Amino acid sequence: MNKNIFDLKDTSDCPDLKLKLLNIRLRTKNLLSLFDIKSPLSIDEILVGLFRKYDVIEKRSWVNYTLYNLSNKGYVIKLPKTKGVYERLKDE
Repeated sequence: MNKNIFDLKDTSDCPDLKLKLLNIRLRTKNLLSLFDIKSPLSIDEILVGLFRKYDVIEKRSWVNYTLYNLSNKGYVIKLPKTKGVYERLKDE
């Protein structure tokens, strides 16, 4: 077996469910990487940043849901007295 088991370019042998989970992780990682450029960020800034940096159009509900989950895990925090503005707390 000479195939690189970590090759993400050819995933034809992987089940669809695994690829969907991998895609969600990559999208979340892309979102978090925006905080390395600027922090804090609003949801609108994240939407524009994802498009401009990764050429990805996400739904506002996905960004909101992902930020909520990341805040529960301690990666970001919603800034008090703001609407939809988050700041990065720690590395992955």
